[in-house]
Amino acid sequence: MYSTGYGKRSKKIIDKIEAASRLFTEFVALMNNRLAATPIIDNPPLPAAVTGKTILKEG
Repeated sequence: MYSTGYGKRSKKIIDKIEAASRLFTEFVALMNNRLAATPIIDNPPLPAAVTGKTILKEG
């Protein structure tokens, strides 16, 4: 247990944010791996940025 100057409640919130950011980072890496693994012919004619934004909006 380390002291950060935050209360226990803040510590829990920070832990949740860190866990969420780790999950998001893994998700992005997974998507990048899938995009890299699929041949260009099979990819939709949308740029990766657009598809990423639509996934985030719907999710």
